[in-house]
Amino acid sequence: MSDLLEWLRQQYPQVRELPDGSIAAVVPLLTTTGLILGLTRYGYERRFCFESHELAMQRFNELQSEDDEPAGWVARRPATDPQALRVWTVYEHPADYPDKIVARLWVMRNGEVRATGDVLISPDLGVIRERLASQGLSCLSRAEEDDPCIVETWL
Repeated sequence: MSDLLEWLRQQYPQVRELPDGSIAAVVPLLTTTGLILGLTRYGYERRFCFESHELAMQRFNELQSEDDEPAGWVARRPATDPQALRVWTVYEHPADYPDKIVARLWVMRNGEVRATGDVLISPDLGVIRERLASQGLSCLSRAEEDDPCIVETWL
């Protein structure tokens, strides 16, 4: 875990291992401060946005596990919506990451499809598949009419 923590400390201004062994971080965003839970080299489980950097730091210091839900957030990712269908689409060498495998989370609700901004990035397709499978998701093969860089979809 120490190699991962050292690497993450180079990417995020505030990072710490929680008592449950998971990793949390604080990151400045455009108009808010993000508190990230379940952080790995390839992505994260949840992000809570705070209007106040001080409140985000206070909640960061109070965390005990990646299952904690800090109080006082103004937005979160992924947003929990029981009416929404969450779909991960896996891309091989997309234009924005030509040397990587990328999984992007899309949310479908009431006939609308929206990108969430949540991504998993790895040079190894196996790592992406392992991560998505560990969330209890099922893999669907790509359709013939899909963009050629789409590998598969996970529900």
